[in-house]
Amino acid sequence: MKKRESIFTGMGIPFILVFFIWCIHFLNLEFPELHFTEYGVYPQKISGLRGVLFSPFIHDTSDFSHIIGNSIPLFVLSWFFILSYRKLFFPVTVFIWLFSGVCVWLAGRESYHIGASGVIYGLAYFLFFSGVFSKNKRQIATSLIIAFSYGSMAWGIFPLEEKISWEGHLFGAISGIIMAIYYRQKYFSPDKYNLKVDPAFEEYVEEYNAQLKLIKEEEEEEQTQNHSTNTTLDEKYTIFFEYLRKEE
Repeated sequence: MKKRESIFTGMGIPFILVFFIWCIHFLNLEFPELHFTEYGVYPQKISGLRGVLFSPFIHDTSDFSHIIGNSIPLFVLSWFFILSYRKLFFPVTVFIWLFSGVCVWLAGRESYHIGASGVIYGLAYFLFFSGVFSKNKRQIATSLIIAFSYGSMAWGIFPLEEKISWEGHLFGAISGIIMAIYYRQKYFSPDKYNLKVDPAFEEYVEEYNAQLKLIKEEEEEEQTQNHSTNTTLDEKYTIFFEYLRKEE
């Protein structure tokens, strides 16, 4: 039950983010006179700086391929991110959002750069490299899933198509790698997942559990004889051992 709750909780923020992007898109379709595209990043113009904040919400209105192509990976990657690194989602996403936008403004082509693909690339590259750095099976599995699902994104950082903001992809990827390196020692150290248990304690546990097994057998025999419905020993004598991740 706890796992299901955590999974559905992790879907909340990605859903709200994607829903808001679609609301903006329909407003752009309904009121083209608002010229939402002009709120994208326009390099080396002061007015173009507002796109650093607003461009990820704005998508091409000529068809739905742009927004659909960004909505699905944005939802999936944000969800994966929250499940793996819940506490890091906000600071990492904000850094990717701002850093990639500013870099596009500084070095991008003279055109309006719109769409959430920079953020998507940042999340994907962060998830991949953080899994590699952690040397933890769960995080490595996440990295492999990202690699198999979105491996083709690696080509998006090159200027292969004129209409695609490869600059946004490139700087988004760079920002994700920077964050993975930054949090490498603090959050992805393998020592955090390798807690050692004293052998003497393990022997004590084995002996104690053997005694509990004998007590359980005696109690079950007594319950059978008396036809009673006493609370089972499992509810009274159970030891749970958890290997907890070290807290900072």
